[in-house]
Amino acid sequence: MRSTWTLLTLLALTLGIAGAQEMTQPEPAIPPVGTDLTVYFGDLALVRQIFDVELGEGISELPIPDLPQEVIEDSVHLSAVDQGAFNILESGFDAGQPPTVVSAQALLNAYIGQPVILVRDGVRQSITLLDITGLPLAGPAFLVEGEVVLPLRGVENDSLILPNPPVELLTITPGTPPSFKFLVQNSGATTRRLQLIYLTRSLSWSADYFLTVDPNNLADLAARVQLSNSTSHSFDNVNLALIAGNPSQAGLEQDVFFAAGLLARAARAEAAAPPSFIQEAIGEFFLFVLDRPISIAAGETKRLTLLEASGITAARRFEAFP
Repeated sequence: MRSTWTLLTLLALTLGIAGAQEMTQPEPAIPPVGTDLTVYFGDLALVRQIFDVELGEGISELPIPDLPQEVIEDSVHLSAVDQGAFNILESGFDAGQPPTVVSAQALLNAYIGQPVILVRDGVRQSITLLDITGLPLAGPAFLVEGEVVLPLRGVENDSLILPNPPVELLTITPGTPPSFKFLVQNSGATTRRLQLIYLTRSLSWSADYFLTVDPNNLADLAARVQLSNSTSHSFDNVNLALIAGNPSQAGLEQDVFFAAGLLARAARAEAAAPPSFIQEAIGEFFLFVLDRPISIAAGETKRLTLLEASGITAARRFEAFP
């Protein structure tokens, strides 16, 4: 587990914060009241979350748990969006721990010098495992009636059986997600509206286009978006925006606020209109904003309709190039 702390000593001295000042603790972390998810080409996404937090007046510790494993640590930014002084005095990042899995290598290492069972052509024989270098494992390990079975390459049904495996080597733990902890000073209202912005990897989108032309040269065009969430984190009821292009990271925060403006425009659209994307150009890039909230689970891929048009007049033209 890794923990990185940044102490803003100069700011603390400027504000006259004394170590003996009473520390107040906020309520436990609460779900965000709103989340904007802006996904770019190139396996990158910008997340903006709004929280209403009871901080009290003075200095408080503010935990932000349950971030994606793929979060980019240096991109995390917390600020207040309401009125009143709000200062961050310290920030700490805990990278969490990935889930543990059962490893065939670890199991075999535990049995070096120990008796195991070799199965060849259905015949079991007891042997002593002296070395595992080059052992031809053929697939995943299986737990069968209290024994670990490791299939071997070469002959069908050949396997290596590890009797009475240690319980600690078979234990699977879910791991812990990354988290941030902020030390903040609040001089405004006791209930603050805060904004958390961060970048994460492993979110991406792509588009497929389908054009059909009938004998009367009338065409139907459809575009489908494939949205993939390969992170360890599920996003529930988020406002989705897609950007075609790979802008520099310095401009990502401006993009998410631009997307929020389009979402407000979508909310004013007629309720009877079918769900669709609002399109807007941003310089050399193009932004598509879904006019309804969406949820996408960790590891899930969704297909969405980007645009549809029918009855388009088409012309067939053949060109030859030298």
